[in-house]
Amino acid sequence: MSQNTPKLAWIVMSINAKGQEIIHAEVARRWEADNVLCAYRRLYPSRNLKLIYRPKI
Repeated sequence: MSQNTPKLAWIVMSINAKGQEIIHAEVARRWEADNVLCAYRRLYPSRNLKLIYRPKI
């Protein structure tokens, strides 16, 4: 299993200046992801944070 393969379904991530994806959190439930996303937006208001759903296959 690759290091970048998500283990949980919901991912909070951003893209840095070099174009690299930075995964800030991986959580199992949507409401947990919303809480993490809200907290990171307060800490880092200038980052373009994304919430991504990647179900296990």
